[in-house]
Amino acid sequence: MKTWFLFLFVVLSFSFLSQLKDLQNNIYSTQKIGNQEWMSENLRTTVFNDGSVIPFISGNKAWMETTNPAFCFYENKVENRHTYGLFYNFFTIETNKICPVGWHVPTEIDWQELICFVGDERSAGHYLKYESLWSENGVGLNSFKFSALPSGGRKYTGVYDDIFTHGSWWSSTEEVSLEPKKEYALSFQMIYWNSNVIPWMNKKQEGYPIRCVKD
Repeated sequence: MKTWFLFLFVVLSFSFLSQLKDLQNNIYSTQKIGNQEWMSENLRTTVFNDGSVIPFISGNKAWMETTNPAFCFYENKVENRHTYGLFYNFFTIETNKICPVGWHVPTEIDWQELICFVGDERSAGHYLKYESLWSENGVGLNSFKFSALPSGGRKYTGVYDDIFTHGSWWSSTEEVSLEPKKEYALSFQMIYWNSNVIPWMNKKQEGYPIRCVKD
């Protein structure tokens, strides 16, 4: 009997430690991968961790022209919001307030550590992709319960594309430039037809999901 109670305590403790709650009481599964702990779902919050509101922008022109934080979801369809989470522009990340306290948007180094732990840039996608939803059997093993989804994204023009074929997630790393105005930031991308995880420079106006990693 004592052994059973000890086992139950360990299971419950593990479950508790494997969840994260944001300020709006959205609950996310998290997963320990190597020395890191990652969210295994895309972020869904519409407020910063200080309670201030992140604006929702649906129109293409307004999305393209804003240089302020904003969020949206694929084609403004509620079912996509529930499945794939929200898209954020990079101006949202620049505030350093988008992740729950004690967590942060992963840097390029954070992403590279994840990739190296599960494989390399050519194979990591096979182990990180979710087991369904990817086009033409481009699914993965989801070996580490990262559950990478083919959510697509929103271009700087405001147009949505690449759902089912691409998944991209922001890093917090900006372009390396001598110019005072840096217009690009780094995301990491997976594609349905290979197992690569590719670093890619995107305009800050583009909208992609965010996965937070523990400090």
